[in-house]
Amino acid sequence: MGKIDLRDDQPSEEEILKNKDFKATLKQAEYLQNSPTKTYLIAAVVGVAAFFITSMLLKSGSAKTDGTQNAAHQQDSVSNASYQAKYESPTGHGIDFQELKGVVQVDDPMVFALQSGTKITIPIHTLINDRGQLIQGEVTFRYREFLDQKEVFQGGIPMTYAKEGEDLVFESGGMFELLAYQNGQPVYIAPQKRVQVDLASKQVGDHFREYYYSPQDSMWIDKGQDEQGFSPQELAWVDSLLKEKGAFQELTKISKQSRSAQESFQKITKTKPIKPIPANESKPSFTIEVNYKHFPELQAMEGVKFQVSDKETNFKAAYSKEIWHSAMISRGDESHEFVTCFKNIKQGEKCFLTNPVIDKGQLKSANERYEALMEAYLFKKDSIVKRMADLKEKLASRIRTLNEERIVALNSRNRDLSQVVENTVTRTFQIANFGIWNSDCPQKLPQEAIVKADFVDESGTPLMFHRMYLVLKDKNMVITLYPEVFRKGIPYNPDQDCMLWAVTPDLKSVAVFNTSQFKAINKSQKTHTFNMKLVSSKVFDKQTVEGIFNI
Repeated sequence: MGKIDLRDDQPSEEEILKNKDFKATLKQAEYLQNSPTKTYLIAAVVGVAAFFITSMLLKSGSAKTDGTQNAAHQQDSVSNASYQAKYESPTGHGIDFQELKGVVQVDDPMVFALQSGTKITIPIHTLINDRGQLIQGEVTFRYREFLDQKEVFQGGIPMTYAKEGEDLVFESGGMFELLAYQNGQPVYIAPQKRVQVDLASKQVGDHFREYYYSPQDSMWIDKGQDEQGFSPQELAWVDSLLKEKGAFQELTKISKQSRSAQESFQKITKTKPIKPIPANESKPSFTIEVNYKHFPELQAMEGVKFQVSDKETNFKAAYSKEIWHSAMISRGDESHEFVTCFKNIKQGEKCFLTNPVIDKGQLKSANERYEALMEAYLFKKDSIVKRMADLKEKLASRIRTLNEERIVALNSRNRDLSQVVENTVTRTFQIANFGIWNSDCPQKLPQEAIVKADFVDESGTPLMFHRMYLVLKDKNMVITLYPEVFRKGIPYNPDQDCMLWAVTPDLKSVAVFNTSQFKAINKSQKTHTFNMKLVSSKVFDKQTVEGIFNI
């Protein structure tokens, strides 16, 4: 029999994509649109849809089907708890709604372009009443948005998110509330329909997800990855800027090292020594010359034989009497399994599942070699695993840093362009329910430093608060701190630009502890007196967020 050659080629898997062809349906739709009798055909279609939806009613704003609703057969009403929900501003002065009025047209969508740069698009056949019927006539939309820390603070909307038993806080990429009414009664979005809101966000980054606030459950519901948009020119600009600073080169270097370590790990796992097993003389076996360079896991088993596995059902005793022209082995699914293939003119190729074994007289020396090889293997493997962990940590840290640099650069770019280019950053929402929607990234409460605090005003008079708000300037985060938290200490990150806002119990003033005061706290300090500046609530409400940051 010839020497064994390693066969690395394996048949590749084909991915089969099954597509449904809707061309016929589209042609029918075009025919209906252009046909002179389309009025009657559409009426018939609407009638069928009305009958069908009787048993497929949208409840609590969830989408199941589309069409009109026959009121005579209606048993339940469409509802959405967002219309009853009220959110209390800490200062008592919330963000006012804008009123947008439009008339439902049969063939034209409604589009509202707001001064902030936000655009709202309501497609045709989208708005229904509480009986599931498509509505006609004038509709009033109530809209407000919360794009920065001050607006989030004034909104009074909960900004915490529970995930896997842990309470997280939101970094907001932009939030809005949209409601709709006709004749003072709530209007809803039809099943399978969506209203598009292109929110003019002040935040740049691809780390946000979309959330809908469910008032009946008092919780945010994750709706998937956020769609953010900014121009290719801006992306090219910031990428070239970071490349010039060498950030990309460093990331590329670490990534290359990480891939190399992973490849080394994959290779070394194939060299794990196989523990010698004594041959069973009652079972057929084959002595084959093995190239240990190709099969390093067999190095401990000099004189290895390949014994037919108990799993093998196709082996025949007559095969042992055949003269085979060539033989080949390859690894099986399990570490102790090999596929042994023989070939000759008469039988063609025959393959059997086998196990590597050793003669009992050679077992002792084989076990000694195994122990030595296993010790060396574990040492190499542990070294590679440690290197992989170190590189993974470095890679994650560098990616976070690069992402932060990219966000800062893009935000700076957008501020520079904002005077001449409107709506350079948008976050697109396809909403199935009216209510509150948010582009957010849940994060853990800062724990890098905790300082036990006393609070006084500028004259030294002690201050008491029902709740406080930790504001992160660079992350658009407003973290509500309740007494059970801040009485134990104010949690914060000394490396971030933080502020502390709190409203006095009479709601007349907002107490502010600014960024420079935070920076002045010694990192090793366990207690600190927070000297808060009192700002009239009316003055605070009129300030821009930049004005408050400069207090």
